[in-house]
Amino acid sequence: MHYRVFVAATKKDLDSQRAYVTKQLRDAGLLVDPMENWPADAAHPAALSAKRTAGCHFCVALVGFQRGSIAQRDPHELSITQLEIDAANKNGAKVLAFLLRDSPANRQAWPPEFNQLADERVAAWRSDLQRELTCGFFDAGTMPEVLPAVTRQIIQWEQGTRRKLLAGIAAIAFSLLLLVAAFGLIGRVRDWTLSHLLAYNDPIVFQNSRDGFYKVARLLEGRADILGNTNFGDELLDTHQSFDMFANTFITFRDHWKTFETLAQRGVHLRFVVTDFSESNRANWEAFLSATGGGSALKDETLPNARNLRDQMLSLKKLHPREVDLRLNRKPIFYTLWIRDPDAPTALSHLGVNCYSDKSLWPAFRMSRRTGSKELKFLQDQFEIIWKDALPAS
Repeated sequence: MHYRVFVAATKKDLDSQRAYVTKQLRDAGLLVDPMENWPADAAHPAALSAKRTAGCHFCVALVGFQRGSIAQRDPHELSITQLEIDAANKNGAKVLAFLLRDSPANRQAWPPEFNQLADERVAAWRSDLQRELTCGFFDAGTMPEVLPAVTRQIIQWEQGTRRKLLAGIAAIAFSLLLLVAAFGLIGRVRDWTLSHLLAYNDPIVFQNSRDGFYKVARLLEGRADILGNTNFGDELLDTHQSFDMFANTFITFRDHWKTFETLAQRGVHLRFVVTDFSESNRANWEAFLSATGGGSALKDETLPNARNLRDQMLSLKKLHPREVDLRLNRKPIFYTLWIRDPDAPTALSHLGVNCYSDKSLWPAFRMSRRTGSKELKFLQDQFEIIWKDALPAS
C-alpha cells in the first residue's frame, strides 16, 4: 500500500525544513505532493491546498513563529497553512505537528521578520496544537525528524489490519476447537492453535519451537528501532501502579520525559537504577569500559550524557518526590531491565542483552503475566536485589 503525505508549512521561513522533510519522506517510499511541484491552477491557493489534502493518509505540519499568508475572503482570517491543516484533519488525514521550539536560543536565532510570537493569534494557534496533539519539536539549527512518527503510525495501522484478519481466523479456529473438544483433544489442539495464531500476528519472532509452542525474541537495532518500531511509548503510558528500570544510562528516558511526568502526576511509582559514573566509582566503570571495548563501544553513554540524564531524573524527582526514586549502581551491567505493574494482570517485563564491543543489535525478550509469569517473577526478584544494593542518588 502506498501512503500519501501532505506537507503543510509556511514557505519563506521554513523552506529548507520543507525540502528536508519532503526528501526524507520520499526516500522512505512515501508519496509526497509538495506545493512547489503543483502546476498553474485557476483555483485560489487556499482552496487548492485544501483540495489536495483529500486522499492523504498524513498531514505533516511544520509550524514556526508565524501563521503565514492570510487567506483572502476567509471569514475567520486564517492563514493558508492553518486552512490546509484543518482541511487535512476533516478529510481524515493523521495530523503530525512539529513545532519550532519556543526557547530564548531559537528566538534569538530565528529571523526577526518571521517572529510573530507577540501576535496573540499565533500564540493561541501554537497553544491549541500542543493541547490537541502530541507534538514533536525542532530547533533553529536542526531539521525536523518526522519519519519515526510517520513510521510508527503506519505500523499501528498495519497491526490493526492484521488484528482484524486475526479475529476472523480466531473465529474459525474457535469453531474447530469446539469440534475437536468432542473427541477429547481440546488441550493439545488449543495450545497448538494459540501458538500459531500468536506467531501469525507477530512475524518478528523466532516463530515456533520444535514442540510447537510460540517463543518471543527479537533484535532491537538501537534507539531508532525502539522509537520507530516498538510500542514502548504506549506500554509505558499504560502503567497503572509502578515502573522499574535498570540500565547503564537509560538514554530513552529523554525521549519519553513527558510520559514519565504524566505517570508521576497520576501517582505511578517510578524507580530508576543507572550506573554510578562518579569519580569515587571510577575504578569500576573504567574497568567496565575496558572490558567491553572502550569508549567507542559506548559512544552514546558518555559521562556528560550520564550526568545530564541523572539530572533530568533528579529534576523529575524534585517535582514528584513521593512517586520518583533514583539509585546508582556501582557494578558493571550487560543488560537492560524494565518491569511494569508486576503485581497486576497486565504485568509486563523486558530484558535486553548487550555485550557491547561495537555491536548495535540488542537481543530483547518480552514477558507478560500470561506468557511468562515465572520469568517475570524472577526478573522482579532480580530488580529488588539490584535496588537494595544500589546507592541513593543526590
